[in-house]
Amino acid sequence: MQSRWVYRAGLALLLALDAGCLVRDVSMPDAGFDAALGDRTEPFDMGRAGDSMVVIVEDSGAPDAPTQGIDAVAPPADHSPIDVATPVEDSSVRADSQPDSAMDSPVDTGVGPADTGVGPIDTGVAPTDTGVSPMDTGVAPMDTGVAPADTGVVADTGAMSDTGVAPADTGIIRDTGVGNDGSRDVAGDGDVHEPPSSLDYCARITDRTPVTMYLASDDSNSVASPQIARRLITTGVRVPAEVIRTHEFMNYYNPRFAPAPAGAVAITGALRPIAGSGQWDMQVAVQSESRTMTQVAPMVITFLIDTSASMSFERMSRAQAVIRAIAAQLRPGDVVSAAGWNVTARTLLDGVAVSGPNDPRVLAMADSLRATWEDTDLARGLTYGYALAMAHRTRAKLNRLVLISDGEANVGATSAETIGRPARDQINGEIHLVGVSVGDGVNDTLMDRVTDLGRGASLFIDRPEEAAVMFGPRFIETMDIAVRAVRLELELPWYMRVFATSAESISGTPTLVEPQYLSPNDAMVFQQVLQACSPTISAPTDVVRMRATFQDRTTLAARSVSADSTMGAMMGAPEAALRKGAAIVAFAEALKISDLGDRATALAAIDAAIAVVTRARALADDDELREINALLVRHREFRRLL
Repeated sequence: MQSRWVYRAGLALLLALDAGCLVRDVSMPDAGFDAALGDRTEPFDMGRAGDSMVVIVEDSGAPDAPTQGIDAVAPPADHSPIDVATPVEDSSVRADSQPDSAMDSPVDTGVGPADTGVGPIDTGVAPTDTGVSPMDTGVAPMDTGVAPADTGVVADTGAMSDTGVAPADTGIIRDTGVGNDGSRDVAGDGDVHEPPSSLDYCARITDRTPVTMYLASDDSNSVASPQIARRLITTGVRVPAEVIRTHEFMNYYNPRFAPAPAGAVAITGALRPIAGSGQWDMQVAVQSESRTMTQVAPMVITFLIDTSASMSFERMSRAQAVIRAIAAQLRPGDVVSAAGWNVTARTLLDGVAVSGPNDPRVLAMADSLRATWEDTDLARGLTYGYALAMAHRTRAKLNRLVLISDGEANVGATSAETIGRPARDQINGEIHLVGVSVGDGVNDTLMDRVTDLGRGASLFIDRPEEAAVMFGPRFIETMDIAVRAVRLELELPWYMRVFATSAESISGTPTLVEPQYLSPNDAMVFQQVLQACSPTISAPTDVVRMRATFQDRTTLAARSVSADSTMGAMMGAPEAALRKGAAIVAFAEALKISDLGDRATALAAIDAAIAVVTRARALADDDELREINALLVRHREFRRLL
């Protein structure tokens, strides 16, 4: 039933004209219709919403946006890149079977040749049982004959839930199901009653104080999920829904904003109304300062390299590429140590003060690395690596332990919590763990959790040139910290609720949302869909308040930045970044739906996502959107044959 939510809800939302394609978090409890109308005394904790764009729908409080058939939103048949010089019509209110045939001809995706012979990613999660027959999409008939507004979302059409209890109003809305005619289970009894347009939901809200929600994302430099997805797509294999973490897609394909002043953050917000639905697409970005290598503190880098048997061949070559890329960024006086491990560990470099970029001793260490025919004791390796890093730690410097592994721990401690204990215990020592996964079949679940405990970036090097990118132009973003403990406080008008969010966690109680680090040259970008109790209740002068709390990187002093705006002002903001954010989310959610749904469902989701990307490219095309488009086209061909 939980997986049924993921692809039924996500597909319905993807079929909107140009929304962020949003999937309800499967960990959330079901609830009745009146949850949006209570006293708001028990804030809802989403915890680590994490792996999906979270659709939080209990009661829309307003009519649903009409659903449109896929033919109306599909791109041209060849999915060729659009000519951005050509105007694109935009209807927004504001300007397990085998393949049944071989591919007739290769698709021109713009993505490099596939590297085949790859095993699936080991997520550490059992395959998902959708609980839904292939043909049951849960979506209303596709051809409604109604041209929907340029929305961003339609209401979730997932399975109904009947708790018999009306939870407290949390500011977060959860879905109770929609009939094919747009009517809802407004009584929460499993039967569809009158359409929501016949009810005065606003009159039922007794608490007219502003709605305040707290949001946070994963550390802004964690990006492994989209890198893994790209590798699987280009090799022509299944992309498991379990490896898709939408907030990491937002980290990797990041809309850019004007930098903040040094030591601070800047808040940018934009809204786009969804005509007739009482919904708005919202984007809020918390942007850090700009920083160059001359402004980065002297570094103490400790490499911890997995040399077990599973690191043979291309895995070790990628590990070497990572070390060489980091070596190219070193400056005179930076300190480098290195250790290799399998079931035992040994020191390869011990506190070497380098002469500058590409120090011969560091490069020679990289060249000497060889996989052995031994097992992997990751817990022992981390303990050894942290001890080596601590021996050279200097508080005035940037201290990083760079773990390079496929995460295949098969001896000693094997649970993520036990393995990650050294990382957790060293946080006060200011040695942050940067986890670099290499090789197909990587244990992504383990590597992601260990780097979470170590409060550093999580990456996957899917191709040799990716090492040069992430530890070249994006070195500072990957390795440094601008500010600590970032959390967004979002205050909305009383009639507004959060329908969906890309945040990793959200709650009405700040202590339930763990703050996260923000890197320089980076932003935490939150995509939301907001739902009003009525399509006509808002006014341009209604106030929206955004406040980011954070800590100074060095002193840990508590600070905050606020940005008060109005609905009208936010609707007047430029749309390019908002549209790009929607495209990024659409990409991630389409991959998830493609894995969980049948072929027709998958193709519909991918086509809708391509349409979202096409509209974003019409406003501001860039290399990232072109890559997303090419990957969607390539994955569509794979899914068509599956």
